[in-house]
Amino acid sequence: ATSSLLGCADTSTQTLAVTLCSFNDPIDTSVISYGPEVVQFHPASNVAGYSYAWSFSDGGTATGTPVTHTYNGSGSYTVDLSVSDASLGCSATSTITLQITNTCGLTAGFTNWGNGLTQTFNTYNYDSLSGAIASCTWSFPGATPSTASGLNVSGVVYPAVGTYPACAYIVSTGGCIDTVCNTVTITAPTFMISGAASKASGPGFVGTVYLIVQDSVGHLSLLDSTVSQYDSSGSFNYYFYSLPADTYFVKAALSATDPDYANYLPTYYGDVLTWGTATPVIITNSDASAIDISLVAGSNPGGPGFVGGYVSQGAGLVIGNQGYSYAKALGDPIANVQINLLTSTNQPVAYTFSDANGHYQFANLALGSYKIYVEQLNKIPTPLDFTLTAENPVDSGANMSVNSHSATGIDNTANLQLMEVYPNPVISTVQLQMDCKQAADATLKLEDVLGRTNLVQEIKLSSGQNTTEVNMAGFAAGVYQLVIQTGSQQVTYKIVKAK
Repeated sequence: ATSSLLGCADTSTQTLAVTLCSFNDPIDTSVISYGPEVVQFHPASNVAGYSYAWSFSDGGTATGTPVTHTYNGSGSYTVDLSVSDASLGCSATSTITLQITNTCGLTAGFTNWGNGLTQTFNTYNYDSLSGAIASCTWSFPGATPSTASGLNVSGVVYPAVGTYPACAYIVSTGGCIDTVCNTVTITAPTFMISGAASKASGPGFVGTVYLIVQDSVGHLSLLDSTVSQYDSSGSFNYYFYSLPADTYFVKAALSATDPDYANYLPTYYGDVLTWGTATPVIITNSDASAIDISLVAGSNPGGPGFVGGYVSQGAGLVIGNQGYSYAKALGDPIANVQINLLTSTNQPVAYTFSDANGHYQFANLALGSYKIYVEQLNKIPTPLDFTLTAENPVDSGANMSVNSHSATGIDNTANLQLMEVYPNPVISTVQLQMDCKQAADATLKLEDVLGRTNLVQEIKLSSGQNTTEVNMAGFAAGVYQLVIQTGSQQVTYKIVKAK
């Protein structure tokens, strides 16, 4: 203070306390719904007595807490919050910036499943904000149909195995719109073969069922097997899964631990003892069920008879690799070869396997006439005939030879041997390889399952190896019996005509 009259001045100082609004909390946000996007705003702390005023950069204001605001377009937006306290006369401001994309943000998508070329598509959605899926349209490039609608679509067929794009255009009940595109991998279909292997009597079933596959040239090979430890019902239900479309054979055999092991012979589907007469299981586009096998029982009343011999390697058979100790040579023994014994009227008697030294034997046989042959995949069996009499109850020289195409008795005197039939199954032309000891005229016939003759072909056979072709291109798919007659000898073989 100053006085011009008195020419004096004085100074006085005092400190004042000022109270401001204590607002320093951030603004919290949360999404309420999509399509358009609705956002809820509120301060981190709601202080009693404070007033809250909101201002949105895209237009609009609101008061209180919490408040919501709807964004109809994508972009960057600011939100201003003014806080005031009337009793204290204080105020404060806070600003945040939001990036709005206005997309669904869905956790929706689709899955597909199927077996092979035909697929089913299903949508899913785990996003509670957008609500359930209200509608969906599809795009399947390369498939039939190429477009579809619905939350789930079945019967989408692709032309071949491979990878294809697929897209789903999804709309939720909350108005959310989203597009989901995936790559769909189409693989070849697979199928199942199932059935039961059984025996006519006896407790349980301890054994193995074998699955055999046939390639495009008719060659058979063991693909899989399944073992029954014990089934008190006397049968064994078996299953082979994930099999491609192909031609298969199924064989069942008891294990040595089954009490009826010696009473039943290993049997192919069709209830036969040889692979050449077995019924093929041809899978094209569906599972094969009820492929049941009833093991063929052997009948041996017993007696003083005995037959035995030696199984050796014949010409052209390769076992092992040249130069290694386990490579086989002509005349070497072959172990673990199945040998079937039948009467001369084809009644099953028994079976056995050659031992490590190639030897086999059947003892306690009734006197009479028999035939014996080697049963081995891809080898055409030629039986060896013999007779046991009271004067000669023992035959220890029933030797067998397994060559590249057949299994034959070394002492067999038959003029004609069918060495190989391929391909089998056949699509157009099947080739027969035969061996003749001397030249002969022969008649070839093809008969269907009803016994009707579908083809008759006269052929001239020379001494040695012979090759004959049979055109089956015009034949209906199915099983046929090949019959070759020369003189008093007749050779039969089963051929499968594929589609």
